[in-house]
Parts: sequence; structure tokens; C-alpha cells
Amino acid sequence: MRIKNLIGATVLDVSANEVGKITDVDFDKEDGKINSIIVSLRKNMLNTDEIEVDYADIKTIGKFVLLSTDIAKDEETETVEVEVE
Repeated sequence: MRIKNLIGATVLDVSANEVGKITDVDFDKEDGKINSIIVSLRKNMLNTDEIEVDYADIKTIGKFVLLSTDIAKDEETETVEVEVE
């Protein structure tokens, strides 16, 4: 898979809840391996938050990117917590 195919891909957490879309990919220039992905969490049309997800937290990459973690969003404080299992 090419990196350009990852940009814009839908990201799902381990519970298959939609987390957001990939906006950027960090990779090692030496060996070409992905280090992490940047996921945009859409709050509303004008405001987004981004989180960085380590490659080790990605379960599968296909039509969707499935994480091996839960992404819990706190509605009141608008913060995002990544729970690693």
C-alpha cells in the first residue's frame, strides 16, 4: 500500500467506533517503515483535534485502519485519551 492511499483513510478503534481520518504519516526515511499516523478527530466543521497513534497500536490496515486500542473522547473537556491494552 502506498502512503498516499493512507491519507484520508477512516480510522476505527478496537470497538469499531469511528475515530477520525488519517491526515499525515510519519515514517523512517532509512527503511521506509511507518512510525506513527496522525489522526484528525472532527469536532465540528471549523474545529478539529489531532492525535498521534504509534504504529504498534495499529491492528490492521485495509479498507479501514483498525486500531488495537480504544480512543475515549471526553465530551465535557474535549480531551482525547488513548487506552493501550
